[in-house]
Amino acid sequence: MAHPHRAFVERSEAACAIDGKGQPEAAFRHVNPDGTLGGWVAASASVARESWIHPQAIILTGAVIRAGVDILEPAIIDSDTAAAL
Repeated sequence: MAHPHRAFVERSEAACAIDGKGQPEAAFRHVNPDGTLGGWVAASASVARESWIHPQAIILTGAVIRAGVDILEPAIIDSDTAAAL
């Protein structure tokens, strides 16, 4: 899953999202409504608790995933993409 302006680094239980400016940011795994682990979410991103996030999805810096929006496939979601959902 390549993205031209962003990279993602996972380290055991800690992770960081790297935005297009090369700035690292803490990230965490989203817990889906059914209790399964979803994808990684940058600390400055926001994902509604009701949203289901694919385990291989990455929600980048500043993205907002509203209630009623589910990410059902592996994806890299930035703030522009999230705004269009």
